[in-house]
Amino acid sequence: MFELATFDKLLKNRSFLFVNKQFIFWDVNERNYVTVDIEESYSAQDYDKLPENAPFQLINSKLFFMPSPTILHQDILLFLASEMRYFVSSQKLGKVFVAPLDVYLDNKNVFQPDIFFISTNNQQIIQKKIVGSPDLVVEILSPATEIKDLNEKMEIYGLKNVQEYWVIFPDKKMVSQYENQNQKMVLTNKFFETGILNSKTIQNFVFDISKLW
Repeated sequence: MFELATFDKLLKNRSFLFVNKQFIFWDVNERNYVTVDIEESYSAQDYDKLPENAPFQLINSKLFFMPSPTILHQDILLFLASEMRYFVSSQKLGKVFVAPLDVYLDNKNVFQPDIFFISTNNQQIIQKKIVGSPDLVVEILSPATEIKDLNEKMEIYGLKNVQEYWVIFPDKKMVSQYENQNQKMVLTNKFFETGILNSKTIQNFVFDISKLW
């Protein structure tokens, strides 16, 4: 077992450390260092105990590490989110949020969607944190997140009644648009480099895909 002084040297003034599938952080309430094995099963209550900005999402009770995004990822996120937020705000349709912000879908799943829209009719899920399903979710793929975004997370978004899901493939300059049909995400449009995306959940919002690249 490490002594506290050893942990201090490892952390080097950081709030947490991720080493060999072990997450190490200082628990303010317990006033001690805590180690978490990310291969164990956890609940949303366990997730709440992680330090602020811990780089994880909870997917089917498992913690998944989220590496830092690329410059291209952030360029796309900021541009699209700005366009969406301006339109939604001007039309008083609801709220647009970006990651990192926890969305508590249930006790086994806490995601941080890249961009998400919550309509005025769904404002009750905005509490001290987001508790419930956004109307629209946008995920911008990276090699580290692609499998989860296109499989487990998409399935859960469907089951939890997210109404619309956009998946952006930066390297391919492609956008896939999905709609929820009977709690399953169904592909309705696919755009390569150009095209006009018409949102089904943000009324009258249309977007020129070519502006993303």
